[in-house]
Amino acid sequence: VCGQTTASQPGTLPYLVMSRGFYIEYTYWTSSKNADHFPAVWLNPQEHNGALSDKQSDGNEYWMELDVNEGGTGTPNSSNYRGAIHNWQGIYPNYATTQLQPTDPTPLDPTVPHQYGMLINPATTTVTWYLDRVAIYSANFGSFPAWQYAKNYHYYIIMGAQSFANTGAVPYNM
Repeated sequence: VCGQTTASQPGTLPYLVMSRGFYIEYTYWTSSKNADHFPAVWLNPQEHNGALSDKQSDGNEYWMELDVNEGGTGTPNSSNYRGAIHNWQGIYPNYATTQLQPTDPTPLDPTVPHQYGMLINPATTTVTWYLDRVAIYSANFGSFPAWQYAKNYHYYIIMGAQSFANTGAVPYNM
């Protein structure tokens, strides 16, 4: 698992700079199938931090969360592919979000390796999601208010084995 400390100190991997564009790909699988499993791989900007580095002159914080795969859909034995870009804005703790969130309806077996990818093209303000190295969906994020700021942000990668349950989570490895 890679990421940043809570103080947003540089991690061991380089940041991905939104203005340059990038392709990122994760390959992973889970130790078991269960509707409770919520494996996710995503990126957040280091500018969204406790120092409020993403706070703008209007008082709001603006950032874009980039979900390469935002876990399954919480249905039995399913781990559908679900990417997303979240446009976040507001003043803590009152954030609002709009999002692009394509979901591929084909159930995947999460216990076998799959490649989950995302291509960010800042010149065209488009994102393309990939499943097993095949493009499955593209969308334009240029109308998101956060884009005018996020295009200069530095993203770090995150990988997490979460749970849909509030209590009684089913343990698994990712």
